[in-house]
Amino acid sequence: MSRKDTNRRAEYLMDEIGGIDESYLDEAIRYRGSTVREPLRTTTRRKPIRVLLAAASLVLVLAVGTAAVLTMLRRDEPDNGDFYTADGESKYLTELNRLDSLLQDCTQGDAFRPLAAGAEPDYFDGSVRLTVENRQTGERFVSRPLTDSEQRQVQAEFAASGTPVPTGTQTPDYLVWVLLGDGSVVTPCLNPSVGNVGAAVLFDYDPERLPSDIFTKLLTGMQ
Repeated sequence: MSRKDTNRRAEYLMDEIGGIDESYLDEAIRYRGSTVREPLRTTTRRKPIRVLLAAASLVLVLAVGTAAVLTMLRRDEPDNGDFYTADGESKYLTELNRLDSLLQDCTQGDAFRPLAAGAEPDYFDGSVRLTVENRQTGERFVSRPLTDSEQRQVQAEFAASGTPVPTGTQTPDYLVWVLLGDGSVVTPCLNPSVGNVGAAVLFDYDPERLPSDIFTKLLTGMQ
């Protein structure tokens, strides 16, 4: 992308950010500043994660806008091309392989059970669960209900910064989703946004981010 295009997009982003209703920004910032202590429960589960997704999405927009402004201010610096250097992409592939390995180990552990071929998990059982798919074989596995502590880890993951995925790089061997028990389906491999929430479907996706250590620790505990 040329520097002229980058500057134009930065100006566009700042114009759009300026149009966000201040009440929404205030709610997002106040929500990010609070500590989530209550576990997800059947009757209250839907609101915290959905509000968190909306809050994280707004914060993400602000972060992108800030990055664009910094790019404009660094006009005198040379263009370094892609964000990922060879070392950076190597680190990404290492983290991707680690995630695939963790998901594979989880599917072979006692915390997960296989789904019959062509079967769907129960999207409305009122519990929070993980579902994993082996992209090579099409096999799917669903976890036991997450504990209160594990649910808090899921909430924290959607507020954390994952590793961005470089364009045109290797895709994962395993897909993972979080079933919220009310029909909603999300994944820690996509940036939090309303458009990245499924309704009673295990949607296919190309990762936008790799989960943070919060989620990998959750998986480690479920092996």
